[in-house]
Amino acid sequence: MEIQLPEPRLSWAIRWDLAARGGTHMPEWVREVPPLTVDSTSDPLGAQGEYLAMTACNECHGLDLRGSSDGPPDLAIVAGYTAEEFSRLLRTGVARDGRSELGLMSDVARNRYVHLRDDEVAALRAFLRTLAGAPVPQGVFWRDAR
Repeated sequence: MEIQLPEPRLSWAIRWDLAARGGTHMPEWVREVPPLTVDSTSDPLGAQGEYLAMTACNECHGLDLRGSSDGPPDLAIVAGYTAEEFSRLLRTGVARDGRSELGLMSDVARNRYVHLRDDEVAALRAFLRTLAGAPVPQGVFWRDAR
């Protein structure tokens, strides 16, 4: 089963905001976004999870989702979460160790991620768990600039 993913696009409101606020760095960032790599034909769940991660998580965790030493964590951490713990994190902002305040992550979970469907949470977890076996890219400007 192949999943049809929507084409990424910026709404006119976002484009206007970027133009009005002078988001001159955005063209540089767009060139650096890694391409999606999971084949939706052979791994539809992984492809859906990759798409969600690259549209919902890289804003804070970096374009490669691997965080930084002084900022949001490497999302390979998800490999240590059970399905229930990960779902609780995304629905309530509560970490697997029970911490209920994770700063921005708790806010984002309670305001954005709470709207994800159960199948989307499962897909996101499935993809993020694969990061544990992948090398962390070095020398990328979004990690070095923090």
